[in-house]
Amino acid sequence: MSLLQAVTSALAPLPDELGRPRLDLSGPRLTQAFETLLSGSESLGGIERYVEALSLKHKLFQEAFRDCEGRTLELTTFKAL
Repeated sequence: MSLLQAVTSALAPLPDELGRPRLDLSGPRLTQAFETLLSGSESLGGIERYVEALSLKHKLFQEAFRDCEGRTLELTTFKAL
């Protein structure tokens, strides 16, 4: 264990101590999550189409918030998104 790891592990509480979920980016879990994403997106046209849809939704939200000029977004606009 390096000095930096020793210091940070002593200072930073573990996720379990905070009552928060722990993000585990181990190889097998990450691979399984990615494979689940890929297989789930196949019925919707594949991962490329899924990513394009997310990009479009991002742009729609950007436009909606730009149009309201920093004010609260109208409920009807939010529901339409």
